[in-house]
Amino acid sequence: MLLPGPTSRTVNLGLTEQAAAGLVRMHGFLALTILAGRAELAEELGHRVAAKTWREIADAAARLLGTEGSDRDLPWPLAAHPAGPF
Repeated sequence: MLLPGPTSRTVNLGLTEQAAAGLVRMHGFLALTILAGRAELAEELGHRVAAKTWREIADAAARLLGTEGSDRDLPWPLAAHPAGPF
């Protein structure tokens, strides 16, 4: 639940950006892999709206990480860190 009034920069952001910021804080670059997996699973289960939402959060996370989505399509662990699996 959001509190009224700005208490931080995050509160002013939309819910998609807030979710992305939280995942990036918790998982770093691995958030991109997590989000891609959730979008894929939702799509496989026929939940098109959920899949679209996960992709939008992934796009916001990619912007926060400065990757603009370029690493999202890489398989884990390559997408987990820009330096790759090593």
